[in-house]
Amino acid sequence: MESDGITNLTNISRESGIPLATLRTFCQILEDTFIGYRIPAFGAAGRKRALPTPRFLLFDNGARNAAAHLRLSNELLKTQKGLFFENWVGQEKIMQEQLNTLLIITRLNCCFVSAVVTVLL
Repeated sequence: MESDGITNLTNISRESGIPLATLRTFCQILEDTFIGYRIPAFGAAGRKRALPTPRFLLFDNGARNAAAHLRLSNELLKTQKGLFFENWVGQEKIMQEQLNTLLIITRLNCCFVSAVVTVLL
């Protein structure tokens, strides 16, 4: 499975002979272990979407290359620079969402601690 491009598990299943349910389970394991991330299609409805189809990204371009048995070379950078850039943008989006979630949890914890201290005093 290629990180960044359109992820069509049905085609991958047909070409590889691996059952579709197994591929879905594998993708879910990658997501549960924070190795892979599913980016849903997004953009304004009725207009051209910024991302018209969902993507599946690995947490790092190096991990993507290792999984695909690709060695970093000038030729690879020239032929796949768009895919590298798309993966980087996706990684930044994922990191931003995780940071926002962490900030919300931190604020909730501070409110909880403050409430407990108020009750105890």
